[in-house]
Amino acid sequence: MSSYYKPNHEVSVTANHLPHWHQDETLCFITWRMGDSLPKSKLDAWAAKRKAWLQAHPKPWTEDQQQEHHEFFHRTIDQWLDAGAGSCILAQSRCRHIVTEALFHRDGQQFTLIAFVIMPNHVHLLIKLDHSEQLPKIMQSLKRHTARQINLLLGREGKFWQADYYDTLIRSPQHLAHVRRYLHNNPKHLKPHQFTLWEQNSFSDMK
Repeated sequence: MSSYYKPNHEVSVTANHLPHWHQDETLCFITWRMGDSLPKSKLDAWAAKRKAWLQAHPKPWTEDQQQEHHEFFHRTIDQWLDAGAGSCILAQSRCRHIVTEALFHRDGQQFTLIAFVIMPNHVHLLIKLDHSEQLPKIMQSLKRHTARQINLLLGREGKFWQADYYDTLIRSPQHLAHVRRYLHNNPKHLKPHQFTLWEQNSFSDMK
């Protein structure tokens, strides 16, 4: 069976601050960031524009709408994050190691790990969803565990991650290729000790 989003198959949709889609056995691209990485004023203006766009373009989206949404909204967030706002605690290798270990621990249990890049203030993750817990529960557990461990390591308290995350179901081989290129290119402006990039060598089971 194809690992890409299947319009005629069941999809579960949950909502927190953002809507989240989950379809079993489907590739999914996820981004989440540190809580101090973006100023509230920028996020409020961004959220207002995105809300209006979503009301005018309800899901499911066409390939063109998917690309338009990415260009208008995700790329804007990515550009702000890549500028290095906030404390950038994840630039420390020992903190990235905690996130890496948590991802590998869940690989084969809650999802199949395809690729990820841990940047100084955010994380991009490409996985294949399975039949276990829904994506919001997976992300809640992952973020809670890593936040607790990093705070213990650094002797700090309080919020570490943003309250929510961004997720996109992969629709086609072209969409997958675009995401993989993006993951690989995202840290090119950084020095090797400032990020962690991992990619699965074989994608034969993704076809």
